[in-house]
Amino acid sequence: FLSMFLSLSCSTGESVESFGKGLVVPENFAPQNVASVKSLVALPTEFDARTKAKFSPVENQGSCRSCWAFSMSATIQDSIAYQLGESFDTSEQHVLSCTRPREYSCRGGFFDYNRHMEPFGGVLGSEWKYSGRDEPCRSNLNHKIKIQSWSYLPGQDKPSNDEIKAAIFQYGIVSVGVAADNAFTRYRGGVFKGYARGLNHAVNL
Repeated sequence: FLSMFLSLSCSTGESVESFGKGLVVPENFAPQNVASVKSLVALPTEFDARTKAKFSPVENQGSCRSCWAFSMSATIQDSIAYQLGESFDTSEQHVLSCTRPREYSCRGGFFDYNRHMEPFGGVLGSEWKYSGRDEPCRSNLNHKIKIQSWSYLPGQDKPSNDEIKAAIFQYGIVSVGVAADNAFTRYRGGVFKGYARGLNHAVNL
């Protein structure tokens, strides 16, 4: 439910118990910076953002419940690829270790761009490779990847299908929360019909 693609940013080969509950929605979640997507022109009957940009491959978060960090990282680097045509590999470990240290961790976290990506910027994956462990935030890093702004979609945690489509059409990438049950690990294609109580996993559309 952020305003910014069609690949899961987290592995689907592991048990939901190990990766599916990494998204922790804050209590009484009420976003302040909400995008307006209703003013867009009529949406096309078909659209695939992958025809306009080369997006990052599916990556494996391992046993760390860091899907929120993978989703944030993928949204940033794929938004840059979609809007500017520039390719980056953003460090998921940097997001994991430096966004609300000790509060967001391998135990879970949330989309929190204003705490990290907007004021500081992202770090290249080659500078800090993913370890899948809680590591202290490092200083003296080169924050090469910058964004000017970001927004949530309307509807808090339940934007409409049309609003999500409009955001993908305009920005190319959307970070979302999904309700993943154990059937999620067996998904291979088509419309997924599994259901879990509450949002517990972060992916990208």
